[in-house]
Amino acid sequence: MVAGVAYSWNNSTTRVIQKWKGKHPREVNFKVPTILSYKNGDLNGGGQLQHWGFECDLGHPHIAWFKRYLDPVVLSNFERKLPGQAYKPQAISRFYVDFLTGLYDWIKHTITTSTNSKRSNFRNAKVEFLFSLPSTINSPQTAEKFREYMHQAGFAGGGIYHTAELGLTEPEAAAVEAVTNSDESFEAGEILIVVDAGGGTTDVSVSLNWKGTSHNLDLENFFTSGVLTSGPPTSTKPSAFWPAGRFAAVDSRLKTAVGKWP
Repeated sequence: MVAGVAYSWNNSTTRVIQKWKGKHPREVNFKVPTILSYKNGDLNGGGQLQHWGFECDLGHPHIAWFKRYLDPVVLSNFERKLPGQAYKPQAISRFYVDFLTGLYDWIKHTITTSTNSKRSNFRNAKVEFLFSLPSTINSPQTAEKFREYMHQAGFAGGGIYHTAELGLTEPEAAAVEAVTNSDESFEAGEILIVVDAGGGTTDVSVSLNWKGTSHNLDLENFFTSGVLTSGPPTSTKPSAFWPAGRFAAVDSRLKTAVGKWP
């Protein structure tokens, strides 16, 4: 699983962070892996954080695929299938806060060292952090947990005018991006289906264009669903990760959507 960040400073052109800690300065990566490693090889979130993202050595003990387990239902299923290997809820909280803290620090570093921004202005500037919510988070309680972790990691705490909010779900954001960068024209009444096949989930978004045309659309999201497409951390070749498993899961979700269409 990975995380991507884009930002705009003083109404400038939106930029995607492509340089990451742990990588060569000239290497381009549009997203950073959600991986953590702790001192002494700790895998339970009880030790001192050593590395995050690209800094982690995959040849040594590390934490990966933890994003999905914020959902208590998914974590409960993991505990039932692999009771001796499942993470504790406290460990999941630690993983989220540690990764988001590293992410916040790097975002701040990227912005404040940019040639197009004044470093001294970051703390006193109006800064809005907007997160897209993973589609597998499907309850208000779980979303509120994610919000708490955002704030614990420093988002909204770096200045008096800093805020951090949850915005669109990830498949909804993918749909907006697809429309914005598409060469296709869209007419009123057309249905837009976007399938975002990521590293750990496959997200489906079904939207209806009410009256907009071309790139000025009036979309109403009718159906959003996230499909987990990888196994537990111990799995090296989860069957659902492969295209056939993904497409079968997407097909099932789309049939559900069609059945609910007014």
